[in-house]
Amino acid sequence: MKRRSQRGQGLVEYALILALVAVVAIVILGVLGWVVQGGLGLVLGGLQAPGSSVASSSHLSLLSVQCESGNRIVVDFSTDLPLNELTLRNDAPDWYWTGYPTSTHIDMGIPGLSCPRSVIIQHQKTGAISAAGVAPLSP
Repeated sequence: MKRRSQRGQGLVEYALILALVAVVAIVILGVLGWVVQGGLGLVLGGLQAPGSSVASSSHLSLLSVQCESGNRIVVDFSTDLPLNELTLRNDAPDWYWTGYPTSTHIDMGIPGLSCPRSVIIQHQKTGAISAAGVAPLSP
């Protein structure tokens, strides 16, 4: 009789381990999916004609991205999502954004730094994303 109860206990332990592995896999795939989506968004933005954009949601849209190398970058976007849930990313080789946007119009100095080819804005919770090619800054 002891053997049967030990077998049953072993099956329960395997089931708990399997459930734990499934939960960990789901979390890892969720985070990895968000990162991969952002990377593919940068590629898509780079393929866009300078100044054009594409969006996955009507709640988030890059309107324009303009840059003057070594001087400044200007980003305009529209959203009805909370700004503190948004992430800006670019493909510039020598700088990146930190934090979250504080307004839907960003005019930021980038002295001595290069212009990115594409910019994305991504919602951290839903994954909504908008990508745009970067146009030269008009005077």
